[in-house]
Amino acid sequence: MNVCVAIPYLGLTVRRGIPALSRGPFKYKIATLPLAVNSNATGVTKNNSNHFFKSLLAFLTRPLRLAAAEPPSPVAQTDPPSVSAIPASPKFNFKCPPNPQLSSFAIQSDGLFLPSLYPVTLNALNHSPIHTLSMSDMTLTLYDWSHILPAITMPFLKTLSISTISIAFPDLLAFLARHASIETLDFTENYIIGVVEFHPEHILTLLSRLTSLTAYCGYLIPFMQHKKAGHFPHLRNITINGPTYDLDVLYDLLRGMDFGCS
Repeated sequence: MNVCVAIPYLGLTVRRGIPALSRGPFKYKIATLPLAVNSNATGVTKNNSNHFFKSLLAFLTRPLRLAAAEPPSPVAQTDPPSVSAIPASPKFNFKCPPNPQLSSFAIQSDGLFLPSLYPVTLNALNHSPIHTLSMSDMTLTLYDWSHILPAITMPFLKTLSISTISIAFPDLLAFLARHASIETLDFTENYIIGVVEFHPEHILTLLSRLTSLTAYCGYLIPFMQHKKAGHFPHLRNITINGPTYDLDVLYDLLRGMDFGCS
């Protein structure tokens, strides 16, 4: 890979599956906090392991916003378990080329994020003049991406394609907010995880050069709502890709707007 990234104007595509237990640049440490309940009968405080595992499950699934409301519990409220990411130890140490020159990069493999290759991958992403990035068909977790994306900044990025990857929307939004140069977004077969919410400090400058957006209605509707409010001034082309529910809502938003729509 180091040979490839040093070749000027090269477009590199990496495809390869890896064993299910060998992916990701981080290990996660879960702090086993002591949890207690007050016994109504005796007034004695005691540990409740079931509550710990319920709290842990709720914490791990919180970004999905899928948990149903539960009735009040007699168990005392406690903070969720603390989860911290620790860089995994690499088996090999590869030297990163000082001046990577990739112009486009298509990543379809968890292998580039193994502990040994992760520094090389970050070096290529952050220091190459990449204008087109495509990431798809990877099984890294929400928590992996929540630590990987903040480590990536690509000042020349114009086209971003993301497909079949588990990224929480707040993490994706933070990445987009740092890349005002993006002109084309393609979210084909990538579905929203978490709540779509554009924060006021982001929306004023978010994707000010965006001209084209491909996605399903779950992405398109909030983008079009903000487009109608005066944001995304150069967005003129959208492609509807994926489930067609809420099309009537999208069409209502598009009515009267100057768009190329497919």
